[in-house]
Amino acid sequence: MKITWFGTASLALESNSGARILFDPFLRMNKRLPAIPLTDYVGYDAILLTHGHVDHIYHVPKVAAADKNVPVYCTAAPARSLKLMGVDEKRIRRIRPDDSFTVGDIEITARPGRHVRFNLPYIAASAPQCILKPVKAALLIASGVALPEMGEILIFEIRCDGKTVTVMGSFGVDKRATYREEPDVLVLPYNGSTNIPALADTPLKEIRPKMVFFDHYDDAFPPLTRRMDVENYEQRLKKNFPGLQTLIPEEQRAYAF
Repeated sequence: MKITWFGTASLALESNSGARILFDPFLRMNKRLPAIPLTDYVGYDAILLTHGHVDHIYHVPKVAAADKNVPVYCTAAPARSLKLMGVDEKRIRRIRPDDSFTVGDIEITARPGRHVRFNLPYIAASAPQCILKPVKAALLIASGVALPEMGEILIFEIRCDGKTVTVMGSFGVDKRATYREEPDVLVLPYNGSTNIPALADTPLKEIRPKMVFFDHYDDAFPPLTRRMDVENYEQRLKKNFPGLQTLIPEEQRAYAF
């Protein structure tokens, strides 16, 4: 099994047999970072969306137009947004929390999640750049308002090649839900709040992953975003959870598990 991070929350997972799934494809809007070619998002067996925010679905219509056969799995809110954005309804596979399905030899279960709460220090850190670039900030905010997630956040639990992977699109768990324990890999999005280190301890103690694979820590669409100090958080995790493996991936590099 291989996992590739393309920036933001965009991930690809490929089984040893060649089945390939793509999560939240997004072409970054920061010209200072490596560009993600659209061709990197073509040729997959399925697209899976964790939720309907702009940085998770905005480029899905472009990806769907470039790949005429790929189905898109998502909940009701992003499905509505995608149809308004011109994606053929026949391409959309509506799913709900606790639904299970397969893509090739990859087994997938959608579980309920929650979105991270943007806290004041995180918002304040973006304010100076937003003041310097008000038009761009306003357009991004308007796009975010136009593409709501409506509380529909999914966490995908994957079984592939004898390994288990839990993919979070935003760092938040549903306290009423029971998640698969001890996954081989937990994909943890580190963005949206400066308080994630404190928020993460309890779920990590309950889920007990063998490895944390970071994503979403990059400065994907300034001026609203900034690169998160993921290295400092990695050191905190190693201190609080002895034996836990961590990985801060490089963009567009495939990691074998």
